[in-house]
Amino acid sequence: MSLLNRVKQKILNSSDMFVFYRDNYKSATQKSKKLENSIKKKDDEIKKLKSKKDSNGFGDFEGFLIDAYTSPIIRSPIPDNFSYCKEFMDQVADYLIANLKKLDELPLVSVIMPVYNRKDVVMNAIESVLNQSYSNFELIIVDDASSDGSRELLEGLKHDQIKVILSNRNGGSSKARNIGLKHAKGEYIAYLDSDNLWQKDYLAATIGAFVQLPDAYGVYSAQYKYKTYNSPPVEVLFGTLNKSLLHNANFIDLNSFAHKRCVLDTVKGFDESLNKEVDWDLILRINYHYKIYSVPFLQTKYYMDIVDNRVSDVLRKQTKAFVVRDKNAKLYTQKGILNKKVSIVIPIVESRENIENCIIAVNALELENVDIIVSNNNSDIDIGDLARFGVKVIDTNSNGGFSDAISNAVKASDRNSDILLLSKDAKLTEGSVESMQKHALDIPDCGLIVPQQLVRDDKIKVHVPHATRIFWCDIAASKHYNTVHRVPLFHDGELLELNLARFFATYIKRDVLEASCGFDLGIEDSYGAMYTFSEYIRNFMNLKIYHVSEIIVISNILD
Repeated sequence: MSLLNRVKQKILNSSDMFVFYRDNYKSATQKSKKLENSIKKKDDEIKKLKSKKDSNGFGDFEGFLIDAYTSPIIRSPIPDNFSYCKEFMDQVADYLIANLKKLDELPLVSVIMPVYNRKDVVMNAIESVLNQSYSNFELIIVDDASSDGSRELLEGLKHDQIKVILSNRNGGSSKARNIGLKHAKGEYIAYLDSDNLWQKDYLAATIGAFVQLPDAYGVYSAQYKYKTYNSPPVEVLFGTLNKSLLHNANFIDLNSFAHKRCVLDTVKGFDESLNKEVDWDLILRINYHYKIYSVPFLQTKYYMDIVDNRVSDVLRKQTKAFVVRDKNAKLYTQKGILNKKVSIVIPIVESRENIENCIIAVNALELENVDIIVSNNNSDIDIGDLARFGVKVIDTNSNGGFSDAISNAVKASDRNSDILLLSKDAKLTEGSVESMQKHALDIPDCGLIVPQQLVRDDKIKVHVPHATRIFWCDIAASKHYNTVHRVPLFHDGELLELNLARFFATYIKRDVLEASCGFDLGIEDSYGAMYTFSEYIRNFMNLKIYHVSEIIVISNILD
């Protein structure tokens, strides 16, 4: 049966989306523009819906989690529908607190609080700890040589759960926290700065999260930000765990983060050489070695203007963001073994710019059981000389555009090999192909595997609004293209389900490809081909598109 007839048969056998695919595929034999126009119309509808959603805020809690993946800050005026999200976050907290009933005894939590010249506010922070509904904690307060009377105030504290440590020399917040960590006896560590507050259930919900997530070594939750004690909130901070964004710009506040004490065996503690971004640095190191989760409950309050000696203000001009980012910029994957042959398909339909660098990067990995197929279609580009790199060159005079360029290369591939569609602007990193194959084979309902697409460009904020342009960040999970389909309620940042696989780097198992609609449907533009193929995988084959954060592919050009 021909490809066209297979597609028609699958459409006739399907009750879901029958009308959509009937109208769009019936003219495939003529490679009609109707399919492209329909895709563009659908895309315009999505953009209109997306624009409406953005103007009114997220539609529901699932939408909130998706939005928080690329935009972890909700700024004033906080949308009215966030109140419904807050109610659900309170239910999440209650659910987690109920987990404590499963424990024979409550584990000890060590709360670390550094203090420097905070006489007017520190008792508020202390009382918010003492008022916790969770009872088994120790509060370790380290006074960093205060000179405003804070030291004397703390010396007068008499409470069985409070330990005060007085330093004679000011060493900074990292030094003070490390002193506190050395005295900590708890199984878990939490942090509260002396100018911030916890609501009464923060510790209970946090430890309940560790019970809920036994493989978690760290958890973080949401936070309200205020200017003063009596002002309304100006921000809500919560980002569902996006590992790439976390390496680009911090969105986890230390006052909402807790970890097991055992992680200190590896990460040691705070880097005392840093003047700023010390919490970001610690969290990045924990995240690299251990699993952490985002947990959506809201029990912390951060105050921006109640003291005049915040580290983030005093050292504003001494930012260490470059130091923090560069010292933690590590690849997750390592060289492995391919258990099945992979054909890397690189379509060229517009220019041959970057293609040589792309091929050189693949060859540098010295992968076994891999071949490279470069396919040119509908252009006058000369690619014959690329054969000197050991690649197979497919050069046709047909006028089918992007889809035909891919299809011709797939036809020329080994019938037993999986396919990795790779943009000519992509640079594979060590272990990336092996990890894509492993995840594709190991995940039962996997249709496509998509890695991080790392870019550094002025347009990056279109895809990830919270990202800074000066560092690399993944745009495969894009707000602009609305690619994120679903984010787990408790997210470890590893696997994410997408709506759309942009053909920058996409891994396809051979059996999935053979059962799919294929690519030679006469769609000339790349977005139309990506959209149609992704929809077919998800809606006809009931398979999922997985974004895998540990796999990194670098982009030379942002389209």
